[in-house]
Amino acid sequence: MKKLLIGTVAVTAAIALAPTAHADENAFLNHMAASEVTSANGPQDLLNSGYIVCDDIRNGASYIHETEKLIAVSAVGAERGRETPTLTPDQAADIARYAVDDLCPGADGLS
Repeated sequence: MKKLLIGTVAVTAAIALAPTAHADENAFLNHMAASEVTSANGPQDLLNSGYIVCDDIRNGASYIHETEKLIAVSAVGAERGRETPTLTPDQAADIARYAVDDLCPGADGLS
């Protein structure tokens, strides 16, 4: 019984003292700028897209699916006259990757 209690206390302490993963919106926006991903609607639009990717990945979507979805959505926006340009495959992949890395670490079960 004492061994179980000590083990439980040790695990609880390790969890309590472990650093908590959290969203780093500035890092995400910096990565978007480095990838030349912009939005005519401003940075909040990019963040919203990133958080949508996070939700989809948490719900089992693959990075490939998210990349294809981002390209399709940007193409529809361009067709409708929005100022935001169509994403390249590399840009869409960067959004998906950095969304998980910066906005929802661990959402893919890998971080």
